[in-house]
Amino acid sequence: MPRPNRSAAAVDRQLSRIKRDLSRDVRTAMTRKGVSQAELARRMGTSRSMLFRMLNTKVTSVQLRSIARIAIALEGRIAISFSPSRPSSAA
Repeated sequence: MPRPNRSAAAVDRQLSRIKRDLSRDVRTAMTRKGVSQAELARRMGTSRSMLFRMLNTKVTSVQLRSIARIAIALEGRIAISFSPSRPSSAA
């Protein structure tokens, strides 16, 4: 059975990692495509300030719909994968 306090901290760490990786990947795609934040916001039909919040690594909440809109605006696709948090020991 998970320990509530430890579990909440683990969730916060995961959210921070996910948001950091998402922001990095979006910024990389923007650079590769030569798209500014203003242009990406325009393509998404949102404001620059809203896009800034989506990319801000300190704000961990972001909706899947927003991530999908970013992917479409950058002509990309979303890939989600799960991996072990710790290397497993080979027996």
